[in-house]
Amino acid sequence: MPRSTIGLTTKVMLAEITRRRATLRKLQNRRKALMAQLANVESMIVAAGGSLLRGRGLRSGVRRPQNRMKLSEAMVQAMRSDKAMSVHEIAGHVRKAGYVSNSPSFKTIICQTLAREKQFKRVSRGMYMLKS
Repeated sequence: MPRSTIGLTTKVMLAEITRRRATLRKLQNRRKALMAQLANVESMIVAAGGSLLRGRGLRSGVRRPQNRMKLSEAMVQAMRSDKAMSVHEIAGHVRKAGYVSNSPSFKTIICQTLAREKQFKRVSRGMYMLKS
């Protein structure tokens, strides 16, 4: 029997491929049965007057905060002074002004807004101010 570079014979590799294909077929059949069960449960939920979770179903109880103004507007108000501000300072002023965010990476969102919006300019590394 010819040997491969990894030390397995062709016969052994073909047997492994056959075994994996059989496992794959079993898993696909199991998935099909589970999908049928899920469809049955979903129809029972709808029949009972419930609604189905779509998209990010695990977060269905978390509501997005409603703010009075857009983030960029809150940032403009926070940056009224003529001095440059760091992202950390901007985030602090925006939150003190009443802007609510549940994001664990709020400073990253501030950075993205600073880069996207035309009314902000970068003065130096990490320092931004309003365009005049």
